[in-house]
Amino acid sequence: MLRKTPSELKGRNVFKEIKNEFSPHFEQGEKRIKGFFDQHPRPIFIGMVVLIIGSFIISFFLIPEKSESPRALFNETAKGIPTGVYNEFSAIKDLTERASRMNQLRSEIEILISKDTLKKDDSVLLEKAITELEFFNNQTDAQ
Repeated sequence: MLRKTPSELKGRNVFKEIKNEFSPHFEQGEKRIKGFFDQHPRPIFIGMVVLIIGSFIISFFLIPEKSESPRALFNETAKGIPTGVYNEFSAIKDLTERASRMNQLRSEIEILISKDTLKKDDSVLLEKAITELEFFNNQTDAQ
């Protein structure tokens, strides 16, 4: 019959062993770093400010900006995604674009309707907005 042998290694794992082995070294390094920070606070602060200003200058003035449209960037990023997942992402993206456009059209229509008098340009814009909103609503109803 097999019998379980008692183990003295209960509660011990690799991380605890590494901590027990190297904790004096970590504590010594921590003391050195803390001592350095306590002795030289002003140069450290000045260095942080210089790094922030330097990164600002580099990011906004020295690195040329890539003028890619977000849609092209999305399509380029999505090439590595499997087809089924890509179709789902593009469907979600299309739905959010349509929803934001519908929201924009509704706000334009509300603004135009709230006016006391409409000019010719306003009435043309109102007609186009209502037509486009009806198109979106018909597409939503068809799905």
